Amino acid sequence: MWRSSGSRRGKRGVVARLSDVMVEKSDRVGENVVTGLEPAKRGTDRLNVYLDGHFLGTVADAYAYQQRLTVGVTLSPEAAADLRRVVGRQAHLDAAMHYLTFRPRSEQELRRFFAHRQVDDATAEAVMGDLRRLGLVNDEAFARFWSENRQRFRPRGARLLRHELRTKGIASETLDALAGEEGQPDQETLACAAAEKVAQRWVSKPWPEFRKSLGAYLVRRGFEYEVVSAVTRRLWEQREPRSDDEAGC
Repeated sequence: MWRSSGSRRGKRGVVARLSDVMVEKSDRVGENVVTGLEPAKRGTDRLNVYLDGHFLGTVADAYAYQQRLTVGVTLSPEAAADLRRVVGRQAHLDAAMHYLTFRPRSEQELRRFFAHRQVDDATAEAVMGDLRRLGLVNDEAFARFWSENRQRFRPRGARLLRHELRTKGIASETLDALAGEEGQPDQETLACAAAEKVAQRWVSKPWPEFRKSLGAYLVRRGFEYEVVSAVTRRLWEQREPRSDDEAGC
């Protein structure tokens, strides 16, 4: 049966942290028999569930309390099916949250992740809903993160940036709204940031070769012709070595 320290109870005597509960495993076997419940990991508010002598997975301790799961209880086929569904959903949610630890993801990236794991559509949509409620997936926030990250570390033109975000499933309306926000960097400023260091490769070349090589580089980075032309000319005129505290491009 449920056992707790008894020191943390909420309204109406409900146990506040069921992961404090320690329940011994049962040797009883049978169809849909709960044979073990134990804290999944210290401080996670999860319980490991064993069904018919085998580890099934983890569930939120609140779910276990609501369903009155106890060692030795025999679940109805419907209740057992629901338990398996909840355990599966929790496993996919945990996997998605781990996937998100590396960087934010767009909804499309997460859907591809679920497809790779062969998660059925209904479960994938349910987990996506969980992630939205947790604030862990938001295409507008993702687009802003991606744009700011690119501007800071790998500057590129608006055309290429938009293409990148479109391939990640970001809607055109979201991209239009982002482009219209105040404080967006000037395209020439971004082109200068992208070109300054790489321009040193061709600084000793004659103007036609310098213009062709640097211009091609900036075009590949998604900058428009007018921006490429202006920045290439500016860097050619400033090609003499400068100290670090002098203004750049």
